[in-house]
Amino acid sequence: MLGANVVTGIHGIFVNSRRQKLHTLHYPSKSGPPAALLFLHHGLAEHSGRYDKGKRSFKSMPKRTSKMMLLTFAWIRYPAPPQHVTLTTPSPSPHSGSAVCRYLADNGIAVYTYDAHGHGRSEPLDVNSRAYIQSYTHLVDDLSDYMDSVLASLTPATTTSTPPPPSAAAAAPDPHSTTQPQQQQQSSAMQPSPQPLSSTPPPPPVFMLGHSMGGLVAALLCLRRQQQVAGLLLHSPLVDIEWTPVLRVQAMVGGLLATLVPRARLVPAVRPEDMSQDPRVVADYVADPLNTVGPVRTRTGHELLRGVSELRRRASELVLPVYVCHGTRDATTSAAMSRRLVEGPGGVSSGDKVFRSVEGGYHELLHGPEWEECTGEVLAWMRARMEGRAGSRAVGGGGAGAGAIRAKM
Repeated sequence: MLGANVVTGIHGIFVNSRRQKLHTLHYPSKSGPPAALLFLHHGLAEHSGRYDKGKRSFKSMPKRTSKMMLLTFAWIRYPAPPQHVTLTTPSPSPHSGSAVCRYLADNGIAVYTYDAHGHGRSEPLDVNSRAYIQSYTHLVDDLSDYMDSVLASLTPATTTSTPPPPSAAAAAPDPHSTTQPQQQQQSSAMQPSPQPLSSTPPPPPVFMLGHSMGGLVAALLCLRRQQQVAGLLLHSPLVDIEWTPVLRVQAMVGGLLATLVPRARLVPAVRPEDMSQDPRVVADYVADPLNTVGPVRTRTGHELLRGVSELRRRASELVLPVYVCHGTRDATTSAAMSRRLVEGPGGVSSGDKVFRSVEGGYHELLHGPEWEECTGEVLAWMRARMEGRAGSRAVGGGGAGAGAIRAKM
């Protein structure tokens, strides 16, 4: 449980390479200098504030009305998106997500997160750009640049003292004196050698945590920079697709639509009620105007498939410690593909990899009734790697066997 004096998030702005202002949140370690830095990337059509319980208010926000939306292959009733995004001062709400960020900060982990472009409070804010992804590489670029920005801000400039230049008298010895060279040698021996004015401790280890789409982004980031990352944690990640003939046809049509009507919301999305077994989590997800509820834009869906394709080709290049957690009743992303990433052929090559199965768990593990247990495992896994107790341990099973978390109903 969280302590009485929980850490609160610090809001900020990060400007990406495309000159878009992204809303950031930083949760400093409660206990002083952090034991580790954790970069968290949220999923598609949500925002970083969902991982901080009590940071949002749905009052005075535009209401949604239900309408029928034509999809590529089905008619599904979704809440209509608001016509604008209203940014208000956050205020407590009893069921507005989990407290993942505060939990970790309360236990010595500094958390850095942000709203991806077109998500939450980040630009662009116009309705046609919400949850629109022009290129999946933009997501990875932004995470990499944000990481650089944070690390640069935490690295103080070191200054080294230099001895003063010799005086003219010292530089030009008197040719008529026989004792001056000895005196100069003694004087030189008495001068201390240059010493740094300050020394900095080694930086804390960096971990990556991604949920759903954020898991794909975090994994692709580690393919670029895994030498700088101590561990990769994936929760309900989008890592691959269980392809069927119908899905392959849809992907082909989707590629064409991504070119012709890139911003059209034609890709079917999972029903909100299938994302969590807790009706309060579902209600809050739908009511939150910073979420983009409903069908996915054609270009967004196409780009995520391209990102999945890159990860599939290159997964074996990942050699850093990897932790993957997935619920057995996830209807949004594939638990089987997560297991395959860890245990199957062509998966990660790391000798330190864990697959965690949540029996009965839905997609929103970090927001549902099991969020605290799952977050506790994330913390324990990071601490074990920080303390050098890494070990290969593949935990699996759709049942409630050893190493499996049982979802709370």
